Amino acid sequence: MTTARQIVRFAFNQLVVTGVGEEPTAEDAADALYLLNQMMHAWRNDGVDVVHTDLALSDTMSFWVPPKDADGTSIDAVSYQGEWDAAANSPALSTGIGTAGYLYKVGTAGTTTLDTVSSWSAGDYLFFDGIANKWMKCRSSRQFEHGITAMLAVRMSSLFGVSAGPELVDAAEKGWRQLQAAFVVAPYVAVDDALRRMNSNRYINGNLL
Repeated sequence: MTTARQIVRFAFNQLVVTGVGEEPTAEDAADALYLLNQMMHAWRNDGVDVVHTDLALSDTMSFWVPPKDADGTSIDAVSYQGEWDAAANSPALSTGIGTAGYLYKVGTAGTTTLDTVSSWSAGDYLFFDGIANKWMKCRSSRQFEHGITAMLAVRMSSLFGVSAGPELVDAAEKGWRQLQAAFVVAPYVAVDDALRRMNSNRYINGNLL
């Protein structure tokens, strides 16, 4: 799996600060890592809450992604509970039973069955959807790595005195849109039946339009 160090190195490569395959200096890597952590924390302010904890360069770059059919209300109430051992089922979880919004990261791979899902790899995330009343396996965050790398590179550009080209900026903007599409859920608004039966004619100053 991709590490934070690889994301940082790829970002340097995209800025052409280092050659392909070359490692940045320890100081430069530390600065870029700080920007990466800062960026991922800041996403929460715009509705993209990946429940981020600071990464070290050697840490795996993974985060939870809401299941496609998870309800928006339960996503807003996400509460990270720590790691889950899918081999020993520890802490003990049961099919159809849980607290809305509870989120676990799989620390140990295993085959414990929860709501029809029985294949768990280390680094997976599981989430309890309080509307559907079931545990759901979250989507992989790997699909966002290209965009995150571009977003980091754009942030790094001013720090390292390098201009971010239009293609890199476009990739960063696309990456951000993909994250928003995955996390930001438009609230469901129920329409009163009485409103559905109302006359649709529009009036301005007493005149029928």
